Amino acid sequence: AAVAALAEQYPDIKQHLYQEDGSLRSFINVFVGDTNIKKLRGLDTPLSDGAVLMLVPAIAGGTAGGARDGTRAGERVPDTSGTTAWPPAHVTAGDKAKGGRR
Repeated sequence: AAVAALAEQYPDIKQHLYQEDGSLRSFINVFVGDTNIKKLRGLDTPLSDGAVLMLVPAIAGGTAGGARDGTRAGERVPDTSGTTAWPPAHVTAGDKAKGGRR
């Protein structure tokens, strides 16, 4: 229900989360705390109030010579913490059900 509520609030993300048959895309990992829901009950995993969800898409690729931003392996990535990114804030399961953010 929490992932569905996220897709309802941000309709553009739905196609990136779900396959046409309504199942979660295989490269999307959803964690409840530190545990991947694939090791629990999948999208039917119950959430306690205040549970922290994390959606992590699988990431692959890269270049042998370094990143496109000019950094090389082992270099620090520039601080972009002041930029706007999605999601705008962490949302707990309880807060999401109430329509709020933490």
